[in-house]
Amino acid sequence: MASSQLQRRNVKANAVIAAFPMLICVLLVAIQGMIDHELDKLPFRCGYAYVRCDGCTGACAAT
Repeated sequence: MASSQLQRRNVKANAVIAAFPMLICVLLVAIQGMIDHELDKLPFRCGYAYVRCDGCTGACAAT
């Protein structure tokens, strides 16, 4: 038997070994997109301060 026959790998195993890093990259990009989307909402923006306006007097009070 030749050495190449003993060390030959299954085609499915090769496909999994090649696809796994790509799958991890896709998952990381998706997670990063979701986090960026959540952190882009108004309360998380830099310099944002919620101001409550009093309807009776028209005065605004920072909370």
